[in-house]
Amino acid sequence: MSRNNKKEISLNKFQSILKPNEELSFGEKSPITPITTPPTTIFVAWHGNLLMNCTGTCYVCRDDRTHLNFDVYSILSTKKDKNLEIINSKQNYHWIKKEYKKIPEFIRNTMPKQIEEKVKKITENS
Repeated sequence: MSRNNKKEISLNKFQSILKPNEELSFGEKSPITPITTPPTTIFVAWHGNLLMNCTGTCYVCRDDRTHLNFDVYSILSTKKDKNLEIINSKQNYHWIKKEYKKIPEFIRNTMPKQIEEKVKKITENS
């Protein structure tokens, strides 16, 4: 990948959006500018470690008609400068059946009520 295509976020920006203790944060759009959210996005969740090289993960959940699609991005320290590199990584839950209970438990158990209701509505109507 050439330097021009590399996705990065500044260390200060990433630290400013993290909650302590690697707690998940949720939103409808990504606060991490290089990570785009298409119109089919249901929610975005992110968390990270403020103490250990400031690494983290961002999850973008999309409605792809018959499945839920999770795009997962690792956010890693480059150790070269004050930017963190963003890498798209596939997980075993990248494509899951469109059922609320199939959402990974660590995400499902911490999502705010309004996002939980939105996801349940979408999954129940499929």
